[in-house]
Formats: sequence, C-alpha cells, structure tokens
Amino acid sequence: MPNERLKKYLNDIVWWIPSRKLRDFIRELVDTILEIKEQNNILLNINSNLKVKYIVIPICNGFVDQLYCYTLGCSIEAFYDKKVIYDISWYNMYGKDGTGKYNRNFELLNIFNDLSFKIATDNEILIAKQFLVDASNYKNVNIINLFRNIQNEIFYLDNGFGLKMMGLSFNEIFDLDKYILPKLDNDNKKIYEDIKNCKHSVACHVRRNDYLLVNHRLYNLDENYFIKAIEKINKQIRQKLKIYFFSDDMDWVKEKLIPLVKDKYDYLAVDINDNDKGYFDFYLISNCKYQIASEGRFCETAHIFNKYQNKILITPNDIK
Repeated sequence: MPNERLKKYLNDIVWWIPSRKLRDFIRELVDTILEIKEQNNILLNINSNLKVKYIVIPICNGFVDQLYCYTLGCSIEAFYDKKVIYDISWYNMYGKDGTGKYNRNFELLNIFNDLSFKIATDNEILIAKQFLVDASNYKNVNIINLFRNIQNEIFYLDNGFGLKMMGLSFNEIFDLDKYILPKLDNDNKKIYEDIKNCKHSVACHVRRNDYLLVNHRLYNLDENYFIKAIEKINKQIRQKLKIYFFSDDMDWVKEKLIPLVKDKYDYLAVDINDNDKGYFDFYLISNCKYQIASEGRFCETAHIFNKYQNKILITPNDIK
C-alpha cells in the first residue's frame, strides 16, 4: 500500500511537467526503484530467517550434463532430505556449444516426461543466488560432507559435476529402453537391430568441434588414439569386431579413420542423427558391447547404461 500512495503522489507531481516523455521517464524510473526495493525486502526477510525452503541446481549444456545435474538433485533429496528445484534459464540465454555453432537443447523432460522436476522461477533463482555455493571448491567430496560445511540452508549450488553422488545410479533414474527406444525412427531402428545382432559391437565416439578449442582440449586425440583403442579391444576379445563410428565431425572420421580400419574390421559410420538428436546416438552407443570414448563424458556415460556383462571401456587415459 505505501508504494501505491507514493505512485499517486508522483502522478500529482509530474502532472505539472510539460514534457510527456519526461513524465513517462520519471514514472518508469520510480517503478524500477520500487521494484528493486521490493526485491531487497524479500532478500532481507530471507536473510533474517534461514528456514530451509529449497536448493537450486542449474542445468546447462548437452544431454549428458542434464543427466548428471538431475541425478545430483535426486541424490541431494534422498540423502539430505531437502527440496531441489532446477534453473534452466541457460537454454534461453545462450543454449549453444563452445563454438556457438550447435544448439544445446533442454531435452530432459521431452524424453523422460514423467520425472519429478520443478523449474525454478526467476525470483527463486534471485533469492538462492544470494547464497551461492561453488561446488568446484569441493571436488571429490560427497554431498553429505559438503552440506555439513554449509551454514546457509537455502542456496544455489553451482558447478556440481565434481561432487560424489551417494547411492543413486543413472540406471535407477533413467530407463533408456522405456523412453528412447520407442522414439527411434526407422533409420535408427535399423542400426539398433544391427547392433543388437552383432556379437562384438564397438562404439567409437569421436568428438571434435568444440573440443578442438584450446580451453577445452585435454588430449591430442588424433587417428592414432582411436586405432590403438580398437586394437586394444581386438587383443582382449580375439573375435571379429564391428566398429560403429559416432561423431560430430563425420567427414574427419571418413577421411582419417575409416581408411585405416576398412581392410581389417567391419564398420558402419552412423551419420543419420544431427546435433538435435544426439540422444539417439547416446542410446545406440550404450547398446554396443564395447565403447571407445573421446574427450568429454558422452561415451563414458553411455557405457554406464551398457548392460553387457563383459563390457569394455577405453578412454584417453588407457592409451599411452
């Protein structure tokens, strides 16, 4: 009510100003000041009463990071007994990969449409960010120990990828067969059946594009890495392999890798899914018996969903 009275007094005053533009400008300025004052009052009330209401976790980037963020939230709710809500504003503000070329879409609810998932409002995010906790300062710390060190019980948990999640696995939360398999189009179904009928299928994931940027790249993964990884699996299995190539740069794969394998192994370049259907590639990779990972967590996470008893994962750390 005090704000309404102030606005009335303001209108009585600015009525005498000849310029309409100046009158409108003063009104907008006062409205902005009142809005900021109201938000500050909310924050002051929160500061004076730290009763737990919620924890905000931001979700950004691609499909795999979305899986990680939601699983972290489920771990917090299971072991910390606090409500978690999610900030997905990154997809509206940016929504691109590191190159700015490819879209990063929020796919989680489109695929797993019955998840227990509450999207944080702008006001909830604003309040929580007053108590920002940067989890990158707590790498390899489990979530229970992390929260023992936090005094504020309402906060915004940023950079939570390095935290150890307690007890919950991806497989318990996300049923890929239930949700992704029915969504496969005919071309993907054919490849899926080909993989399932192959006795020794190898998913070779070649990520380039944004990981060629200097600030992203941890390894120099040229064609030699992938060939050595294939040969390492071949020595362990000693059976006929079929290599399924997945990549965001299939031209490079066809130029550099396929000429080196075509006379030794069966192979298939899976080039039917564009950037917006990367989760189809993820599902197909997870159904191969063995995985060769590039940089990033895409293939390594798909390997977690691999149900084959004698599955093998090769990462850059395994090839010297």
